[in-house]
Amino acid sequence: MNNEHYEAIVRDIEQRFAMKIINDVPQLSLNRDRDKLAHINLLPDELLSFIWPIKDKFIDFSVGKLQKFSGLTFRSEQECAPNEELVDGEDDGREEVIGYPKNFLILYMIEFYILCQAPDHLNSYLNYARVSGAKKYGDDLKKIFAAIS
Repeated sequence: MNNEHYEAIVRDIEQRFAMKIINDVPQLSLNRDRDKLAHINLLPDELLSFIWPIKDKFIDFSVGKLQKFSGLTFRSEQECAPNEELVDGEDDGREEVIGYPKNFLILYMIEFYILCQAPDHLNSYLNYARVSGAKKYGDDLKKIFAAIS
């Protein structure tokens, strides 16, 4: 994350997609990123070395992903009653988009790497990462990737 190439990619994406970057990243989040990289047998520098020569394609993928999923908002667990449900489309007024943590691109890079190198393993990785709706999400990622290829 504190690499000039990573920072350059973040700046390029910020210029193409209005977003706020949060510099403080919890250690727990960094640990999860490390575990996901270990799952695909890559070190952070290896992943960035793969991405950098094709950064324009990666940036297009990232912007496409942000456009597809940026309307999503989340409520903290503390705000939700255990069995509380909202009607589809209902806005309870408590959602707030606070920004993207500086490490958000690591997950994008992992997904992009898998799509480039081993697309048949995407669903397995998404299940490992405990992505809800992994199959649909994987299909959406493949469509975004195909659109920029």
